Amino acid sequence: MEPPLIYAEDKPRVMEHVADLLTGKPARASITARNHRKDGAVRWINWHSSSVFDEHGKLLSLLSQGIDVTEQVLAEQMISAAKERAEAASQAKDRFIAILSHELRTPLTPVRALLSIMRDDPRLPDDIRADLQTVARNVEAESRLIDDLLDVTGLSHGQVHFEMRPCDAHAILEQTLATFAVSAGQKSIRLSAQLDATRATLAGDPQRLGQVFGNLLSNAIKFTPPGGGVTVRTDNPDPRRLRVRVIDTGIGIDREHLPRLFAPFERGEARHRYEYTGLGLGLAIARSLLQLMHGTIEAESGGEGAGATFTVMLPTIDAPAAQSPPTAPGAPARLAATSILLVEDHVATAEILSRLLRRSGHEVVVAGSVAAAVELARGRTLGLLICDIGLPDGTGHDLLRALRGGGQSAPAIALSGYGMAGDIAASKAAGFAEHLTKPVDFPVLEQAIGRLLAR
Repeated sequence: MEPPLIYAEDKPRVMEHVADLLTGKPARASITARNHRKDGAVRWINWHSSSVFDEHGKLLSLLSQGIDVTEQVLAEQMISAAKERAEAASQAKDRFIAILSHELRTPLTPVRALLSIMRDDPRLPDDIRADLQTVARNVEAESRLIDDLLDVTGLSHGQVHFEMRPCDAHAILEQTLATFAVSAGQKSIRLSAQLDATRATLAGDPQRLGQVFGNLLSNAIKFTPPGGGVTVRTDNPDPRRLRVRVIDTGIGIDREHLPRLFAPFERGEARHRYEYTGLGLGLAIARSLLQLMHGTIEAESGGEGAGATFTVMLPTIDAPAAQSPPTAPGAPARLAATSILLVEDHVATAEILSRLLRRSGHEVVVAGSVAAAVELARGRTLGLLICDIGLPDGTGHDLLRALRGGGQSAPAIALSGYGMAGDIAASKAAGFAEHLTKPVDFPVLEQAIGRLLAR
């Protein structure tokens, strides 16, 4: 028995196509469907059909021409399957990086908090205080590496949090220079600035601009030998553009390597690859962030031993009528004590944060799960919730919904190792007023508490 001409799964669609042609709506149409050959092989045929009617609307003929497009369809299916596999692999990579960053961030939170306690102790000997500064700098370096991993993933998907507003590039540069003064001094590197631009107001994200300038200064100091120099210069090649140059007297860059310099995970020439630490993400992130702010970045070098110059170009805007330079966050004002429910399943983080919060005068109760937090909240009037997002028996979002359902209206701060733009948006959608990404310095947490209690 010969197989039917039309493939069984495609038959309803083909019959509907034929019925339309028989009514003349439309008079011409095409369809691609599977057909059986006499030997049973399945082929994809693209049918082009036309129906012809007389002046009374009577069907005279139905003409069809079939073209075998099996190879084309199979090729398209292979491409589609490969695309799906690539997308699945990309999603798996993103999930892995998010989980990895969470697991790396969480243990750093109690370390930062302990450093905050110890550095504020007036009884601490100067030599121990200096050692703690070294620990703090390395914890900060580890945090930046984790941030870079998240940023490169977020930028590839357009999921980076941005707050565009007028900002003073000179003020940001001065803050960044002050931040790197210690690391430059430790290598006996001369760090200088010539901020000569007369127009330095930009439309950008101040934090992200600081990140770009920080990445450039960090690289310049890293690749400059002791005794060398790093200079930051600004000018206006024309009134609508600001040029920022970071110039170092370091090891230089081979010309053939320059085109690859801004690629992710590019860690320099082979002979220097193991001399310097880092993931090779800083320049890739800097270029992507600048593109989002309508800027550009270029690198120049005369070759090995000739140093390097990185040039950033950004569009300027007119300065607002009343603009004050950003100030470094100082010690927060003394806050009124409140009742805080701290929900954190990482024991060390819970212990240290609760100790710091109690030292600030707050009443603190601690839970390590959604169920325990709901039980502790029962019968209490809470002034504030500080909550991790990933908990053993649910999420911080689940907990906040349960507390709201139980009549608790206290403002809430999410404190999580998950810090992608989507994570922050999910926390805000669940009702959290603030989302702080671990590891968080205790003064930053205090400032968030102050903002909420002042409402």
